[in-house]
Amino acid sequence: MIRAAGILALALFVAAVTVTAQQSGTAPQSGAAQRRPPPAPGVAAEDAPFPPPKEFQDLMKANAAISPEGNGGTLNQNLLEGAENYEGIVKDAEGLKANFAKLRTMIVDLKVPAATKWVDAGDEAINTMQRYAADAVWQQAGDEKAIAANRREIERAQIALTDACRNCHLNHRVYVITNALTFQIAR
Repeated sequence: MIRAAGILALALFVAAVTVTAQQSGTAPQSGAAQRRPPPAPGVAAEDAPFPPPKEFQDLMKANAAISPEGNGGTLNQNLLEGAENYEGIVKDAEGLKANFAKLRTMIVDLKVPAATKWVDAGDEAINTMQRYAADAVWQQAGDEKAIAANRREIERAQIALTDACRNCHLNHRVYVITNALTFQIAR
């Protein structure tokens, strides 16, 4: 009963925000014509969240196609137990390194310097993953204990990468309640 009341209250809140936005002329517009909402009271305009550029969105989608965020990315497929593809993991790491280099440039250009620590943590995890995967490629016909140790280190690096991505999203991704749910970047 209480849960249903909470859901109803949230639905009414979203409806009220939507109606208010439509009446005030600040309703979201489709596509590239979407306007930046005014900053919240007490927030300087330069600190207000903003819609991510298309290049940024594309880069995040490219990372999600590789990364272990639970979407069945290629990294997860290459690390399936019993069917490990260490050469594929090396390739995934190379793709992620290139994407993270672009990401570092973008966050500087977008003036979100606090996100740099999460990019650094991701870079470190990617480098570790690549090092142990390359070592496993070299040892594939060799010692099973060494290969198992490399797999564990790759899994640890995969967890560290996921943590870096999650922490950056928790700190810098803003959900904006509008007619259509949109995302923006917080400084």
